[in-house]
Amino acid sequence: MSIHKPVDPGLFGGALRSVPQNIPCEHSLLGGILVNSKQSLELVEEILRPEHFADPVNAQIYEKALLMYNEGRIVDPLTIIRHFEHPDELVWGKLNPREYIAKLMTAMVSPRLALDYAREIRDAAMRRELMALCQQTSDLCSSPEDQKAED
Repeated sequence: MSIHKPVDPGLFGGALRSVPQNIPCEHSLLGGILVNSKQSLELVEEILRPEHFADPVNAQIYEKALLMYNEGRIVDPLTIIRHFEHPDELVWGKLNPREYIAKLMTAMVSPRLALDYAREIRDAAMRRELMALCQQTSDLCSSPEDQKAED
């Protein structure tokens, strides 16, 4: 089950536009969560959802960390990695979960910056959603078929 909707490139394709994302912020925030889960998740859980992450791997890690945190369990590299012992190949591809989580740890951000990073991630997600809606509207206007403007 994917939490992401594929972005339709529309009639004119998406080659001219880059999709808004901030992967470095995603990595840094996740690294910070894995080091200071209580402080970081306390700050971001209200505004940041897994579907806000552009990278599905990052979304899965955040989703699991949030679930563990809300269940009162410890969230750190050792406790979270066991949930990715047999990763979904459609999402993870050839990535090694242990190496990936180690990489996140090197990019960590302090809890005092977690909220700013979460806002950056959410902002990029909102812009992706707006782009998708604008593309759908543009496509409908360009080839209305049986649609009328009032519809």
